[in-house]
Formats: sequence, structure tokens, C-alpha cells
Amino acid sequence: MASSYSTNAQLEIITTGEKAGQWGGINNTNLQILEQTSTGVLDVDISAGSSTLVLTDGATSTGKNIYLRLHGTLAANRTVTMPVTANRVWIMRNVQLYCRSSNRFRNHTTNTPRRNRFM
Repeated sequence: MASSYSTNAQLEIITTGEKAGQWGGINNTNLQILEQTSTGVLDVDISAGSSTLVLTDGATSTGKNIYLRLHGTLAANRTVTMPVTANRVWIMRNVQLYCRSSNRFRNHTTNTPRRNRFM
């Protein structure tokens, strides 16, 4: 049976007898993912354009950071798209000097607006 991945953090779940000699590397990656989901900080420059966060199986990725720091001077409206494949909590801080309009965070499959709660 092949490895599977956890729903929310995409940790690799190895089955018994699988991946001999690779457990150390896989467990180290899983620990890095756990660290990212509990303490990771991502700077998102929204002055350049909208941003899409991703969740990647068995690897660190932008959607796994718990804290998002949004920055940049807006010349147009921007959207930050969150992954919908997992139940996640993000803490966001909007450090823009000037807001063009309130940001809307959207679920990428249903395009449902999410309520803004900036720090």
C-alpha cells in the first residue's frame, strides 16, 4: 500500500513496511511541515498582484504558514486565494500604508467571499 497524506497539513503517512531507508528524510520533512503550520510566517507582497496560497503533499508550501503578513502599496484591488482542500486557520496582518479597498479572501473552488479580520 502506498503512502497517504493527512488532510489538513499534508503530512506523509507511511504504511508499515514501506519506504525502507527513507523514514528519516520523510520524518524530517513532516517535522518541518509541523513547524511551518504552527510558527511559519509568510510575507505576501500584494502590490504586485493577487496571490494564491497552495498546499503541497509531503512538502512545505505557502498555504501551510500560520501567519500571513500582507504588505505593499495597492494600485488596484487584490485577492488572496486560500486553499479549500483543508481546514486551516490563518492569522493575517495587513501592513499596507494605503488601502485601495478592503481585501477579500476567497475559497478557490466556490469563490465564496470570506470576512476580513485583520490584526
